[in-house]
Amino acid sequence: MALYDKPLFYEQIEAWLHGPVIPDLYNEYEQYNSKAIPRPQDVNFDYYGDEIQALLNDVYSVFGQYSAWKLANMVHEESPWKEVYESQPGGIISLDSMKKYFEAHIVQ
Repeated sequence: MALYDKPLFYEQIEAWLHGPVIPDLYNEYEQYNSKAIPRPQDVNFDYYGDEIQALLNDVYSVFGQYSAWKLANMVHEESPWKEVYESQPGGIISLDSMKKYFEAHIVQ
C-alpha cells in the first residue's frame, strides 16, 4: 500500500496477541508454532510483476532472518497493530493505518 497504493492481497488482518494475523493463514500454518515455515512449492510468483517480486524478495531478505518472537516484539512497537490491539484485541487493522504508518518509514 505504501509503495504502490494498492494491497498485495485482500484478506483482512487482525490484531492478535502476538501480532497481526490473517486467520485463514494462521489456521493453515499453526502446526509450525514458532518454528520456521517451509517455503510453499505451489506459489506462482509470475502472478506478480517484477517490481512486486523484487519487493517480496527484499522483505524476505530483511525479515526472513528473524524468529517468530523477534518479529512479534518488532510489530508490538508499530502503531497499526498497537492501536487496534490496545483498544480492541482481535480487531481489524485497517489498510489506511498500515499505509500511513509505512509511508512514513519508506527509505528512498
